[in-house]
Amino acid sequence: MTLTEEDKKRIEEEEKYRAEVRKELKEKSEKPSAPPNAVSQKQESKLVTFFKKFVLLIVGVSLSILLLKGLINSESLTNNDYGNNPAIQEKTSQPSNKTTGGNEILVKEGKFSNNKYSYQILKKSGDKNYYAIFTPFLADDTQVVTLAIMTVVSDVYGSDVFLNNKPNVSEYEGFTFIQIPYKGENIVVTPVSENRQIHSIIMWKE
Repeated sequence: MTLTEEDKKRIEEEEKYRAEVRKELKEKSEKPSAPPNAVSQKQESKLVTFFKKFVLLIVGVSLSILLLKGLINSESLTNNDYGNNPAIQEKTSQPSNKTTGGNEILVKEGKFSNNKYSYQILKKSGDKNYYAIFTPFLADDTQVVTLAIMTVVSDVYGSDVFLNNKPNVSEYEGFTFIQIPYKGENIVVTPVSENRQIHSIIMWKE
């Protein structure tokens, strides 16, 4: 059988096409594939952002539940025998007017929970806010957090603050606010936490 020029041309084109296909397949097989867990920088950034928001949401919800249980549902907050509450009686505190080296005044310091926790209540000159700092940080425990709040608030504003006054707990921009009605005003308490541990409390009247 004699091949015509047209047949030869067709065979050459087919061989050329097959060679290109083989080359392409070879390049694909030799090209290292991305590891299964490889994530682009943009995707990783999105994942990190989402994870941070998720963690903040969980922490905020957990803290709210903790405070709601400890403050709203706690009988000790609405008990007329507040002064006889053994949990409050176990605290020890001393008034103070010492300065801390800056414009902060040490209002009071003390210990509570069988001397496990110590605290200092500070106030800046010209500022209506009080700052209670705890050492060590408060454990993620309803009774501990409730006792800490009751201790520092009663030290600043008086031991009758919680008598028949039911706190109102709310959230705003990730922060928890506890409003306690007292003598026609509201005492506002804001816990400040890190890694689910409260290290300080801010208090003021409005």
